Amino acid sequence: MKKMNLLVLVFLLALAGGCSNNKGQAAKKDDKEKIPEAIEVKILLPDHAIPQKEVVLGTRVTQSGENVEDADSVKFEIKEEGSKESEMLPAKHTKKGIYEVRNTFMADGVYSITAHVTARDMHNMPTEKLAVGNAEEPHDSNKEDSHHDSEDGSKGHDHKSESEHGEAGHHDSSLDIHLMTPQKINTNEEAALTVILKDGGHPLTEAKVRLEIWKKGAEKHEFLDTAEAEDGTYKLNRKFSDPGNYEINVHVNKGKLHEHKQQAIAVH
Repeated sequence: MKKMNLLVLVFLLALAGGCSNNKGQAAKKDDKEKIPEAIEVKILLPDHAIPQKEVVLGTRVTQSGENVEDADSVKFEIKEEGSKESEMLPAKHTKKGIYEVRNTFMADGVYSITAHVTARDMHNMPTEKLAVGNAEEPHDSNKEDSHHDSEDGSKGHDHKSESEHGEAGHHDSSLDIHLMTPQKINTNEEAALTVILKDGGHPLTEAKVRLEIWKKGAEKHEFLDTAEAEDGTYKLNRKFSDPGNYEINVHVNKGKLHEHKQQAIAVH
């Protein structure tokens, strides 16, 4: 009888241990599948720049509404329209999620300013345009004025925030579109492209989300449908066969809603 009781006790302990392991594995799986909030990057530029006069180029990095103070890398790529050459300048963290660099534009022109931000295993690289001197920036009615505090606590000059839909977007609703890409994309390796949609702070479900992808300078544009992995989260895996700079335009359709957001990526 004692032997029988001992066998029953061993069986019950083994069963309890198995249940505990299964729960632990399930918890780990849930944690692994949980998608982190995308980092948001807003470029802060002066309304206008004067040739041969120093200006401050800034960007604010946030995640879930909180300032990101620990970005791995923030660089500004500056390129004059019509030129094939660009300049890359590393930015320094000042405070409150803001990273800045000082630059002097030597001649009139319209310049593309791209903020390359790598933070928390995510990469975002929005682009804004800045008119210098007598050059006129193409009108974009969707740009908003933005401010950020200077280091002495006073308000800085007016800045333009990142257009909610990149260079070619329009945005009349409360829809937020976040495109998440791997920190580094290599040729011939599958890259996970994730789009997170929030309308008024709530996930936008059952939308048709397509990615328009093309290499800069190429005429051919590829349109690929994503799949909704969970509420408001749409995914697509894609291999890039050629290195270079690409543009991704996220198209979102649901009923009468049609929004889009454009973002640049680099493939190594």
